Amino acid sequence: MLLVIILLATTHARIFHKPREFRCQSLVVFGDSLSDDGVEATGESHGFTRNSNGKIWPEYVERMLQCDEYINYAYSGAKSGQDNFYFEGWSGVGWQEQETEKQWSNGKNDGKLTFEHSFELDRN
Repeated sequence: MLLVIILLATTHARIFHKPREFRCQSLVVFGDSLSDDGVEATGESHGFTRNSNGKIWPEYVERMLQCDEYINYAYSGAKSGQDNFYFEGWSGVGWQEQETEKQWSNGKNDGKLTFEHSFELDRN
């Protein structure tokens, strides 16, 4: 009898449970090859390609959150500062953030969901 009551109570809670509504306006991604989807955010190609034969984590997050806008600034080989393993002074996570800040000259990032993920610290 007790088991039936517990099952009915949990079923009732599931039926009437309404999760908080969340609207993702934008998902902006910075990072390295684990975050790079192979598509340039600015439309320019710098020779970087996709490093995965399937979806990468930002694509799963974007799909789950159903964001209105998805912008990926990640570059393969990015280090935590300004540099890349292949180039100096270009496409590191710090550089990605600075370039993004320049592009968003109005300075309003309200409602943006930003991930910084999967990079190694420079050990120089």
